[in-house]
Amino acid sequence: MSYQLPVDIGRKLAAWTEADYGHLGELHPLSPNTRLTLQRLSLAFLERVLPEAAAVQLVPDQPLQWLVGGQPVQLSEEEVLALRLPRQVQGRIKNIGQPLRPKPAAWEHWLTLAPLQLRVWSMAWLHRLEQAIRDGQRQVNVKLQEDNPLPLLALWDSLELLAAVKRLYTLPWDIPKIRVQLPDEDERCQAAVSAYLGQGLGHPGRTPLLPLNFAQIDRADAAIGSVDWLEEGDPHWPEEDVFAAALQLQRRLDLSFQEYQVASAEREVLDFIFARFFAYTRLRDEQYAAIQRTLTGDGLLVLLPTGYGKSVIYQMVGLLQPGVALIVSPLNALIKDQIAHLRQDGIIGAGFVVGSGAQATREYEFFEEGRYRLFYCSPERFETTLFKRSVARLIERHRIALVAVDEAHCVSEWGHDFRPAYLHIKNMRKLLQRDTGRPIPLLALTATASPVVRADIQRALGIPDTNVIQSRSSDRPELSFSVHKADGRRGRQARLRALDEVFSKVAPTLFGEDVLHARNEDGIYRNGAIVFTPYADRRDEAPFRQWYLGSA
Repeated sequence: MSYQLPVDIGRKLAAWTEADYGHLGELHPLSPNTRLTLQRLSLAFLERVLPEAAAVQLVPDQPLQWLVGGQPVQLSEEEVLALRLPRQVQGRIKNIGQPLRPKPAAWEHWLTLAPLQLRVWSMAWLHRLEQAIRDGQRQVNVKLQEDNPLPLLALWDSLELLAAVKRLYTLPWDIPKIRVQLPDEDERCQAAVSAYLGQGLGHPGRTPLLPLNFAQIDRADAAIGSVDWLEEGDPHWPEEDVFAAALQLQRRLDLSFQEYQVASAEREVLDFIFARFFAYTRLRDEQYAAIQRTLTGDGLLVLLPTGYGKSVIYQMVGLLQPGVALIVSPLNALIKDQIAHLRQDGIIGAGFVVGSGAQATREYEFFEEGRYRLFYCSPERFETTLFKRSVARLIERHRIALVAVDEAHCVSEWGHDFRPAYLHIKNMRKLLQRDTGRPIPLLALTATASPVVRADIQRALGIPDTNVIQSRSSDRPELSFSVHKADGRRGRQARLRALDEVFSKVAPTLFGEDVLHARNEDGIYRNGAIVFTPYADRRDEAPFRQWYLGSA
């Protein structure tokens, strides 16, 4: 399974725009409304057929039925779980007079529809495995009739997820053993298993929490794939039953909030959760220690170098504990960057409020309903009447899992003068604990803290000396610094010559000329860029231009 992806992949995919999704409301791919998961899958099929969404309307409570240009379009379960976009769908759209996209390339399916299909398979497997646990089934035998990696990946991920939940919350489950018979042609399945375990990336990968036993099976409990290869006595699991199982699980996702607590935070379980959501095979020791202690309710100060993965600590805690984790961040740009990275990882249960208006109203509604596991805001937001009201509504039905202060050095450096709201976080946490009747961990994280600043953070947030985690070394061997002189008396040309020497002689020696100068088909450097920040304030632009260009 190997495809040559085009350089202009974004233009080739031509996804619908924000304006296209505007009239579709909570069907937006990044909406945290879990009640519409299956509708989003069938909508994605329409997106690969129609160049724009203006003609599309949802039919309530019918995940496979749509109105396109006022005409009903019915999709089948077999179509939405197919490994390629079925031509019949395109034909139906064409017959009602709607314009079509160009015929999609084979690779488009794996980047657009396959991730959503994997979600459906996962929901179906969770439903089926739950039933097997309830029935006391000790072993489940599965035959894959076709080289389709999606049901295999979904099965293994669901199995490990159940194992992780069992161990995190010490649940009395007996999870059945799974035996899988692969098809004779299994190139896709084998490649998918290697990728799932993180193998072939320069390291050995990870050890699964629960293994799958790959073996020949006499009789299956579920045979998946074409009925043409079905062996006598093997019960077929057809696409309509798979979709129905996923739909049953979706309908249960709106159950009222139930209290639970992490009881055991074992290293290999946290490593699995880390790999599942963030695509790294293993937590760093300091990350694991901080997550483990925060899960026990400790207030904690974490001092780790830039790029060490501090944000993962509170993100993991927010995903594991019930309720909503409140993340205090100093700048809107940092909040938006964090949200963008989470969404790139496929985590849509994170929200934020910047300013007011329609976006803020919608975000507050999701927040109050407990649809977010992570919610970002500035420290000043805690002091607004609207936010206090939203928090009060949230804790009526849910709970606050954590208060995290990102870039915690701002507590000391800014809290004493122009951002005093930072100094109120300690009391705000006490009030939340009083109103909820539960302890709420407080986690402060920074890469920049002198001993004086560190002591000030601890005093302002009420964190004792025994509750500090710090890396043994702040050394960053992947970073290097060098200073190169240019004769300022010779003007701009001298500076350009100094830059030319850095790029043509110094940098190639450090990084290798092939690596540094490699370009893509558009002539853009693959592995390097110039980040040039001569001034931080626009008011400094004129002096800089005078210095650099020799004119005001």
